[in-house]
Amino acid sequence: MKLKGCYNRFYREISRFVPKDRIYTDELRLLAWGTDAGFYRLIPKIVIRSDSEQ
Repeated sequence: MKLKGCYNRFYREISRFVPKDRIYTDELRLLAWGTDAGFYRLIPKIVIRSDSEQ
């Protein structure tokens, strides 16, 4: 997915601290993370898988 404006800037900043293999921007994974049992769907622009709670 091509990120726009502030999302692209955020991606560049966060990728300095988080390994790129834990940052997801592909449409299929974003759709999966934006789907639940509710009536509404909010699809994120970026998902970051954390390594721990800290």
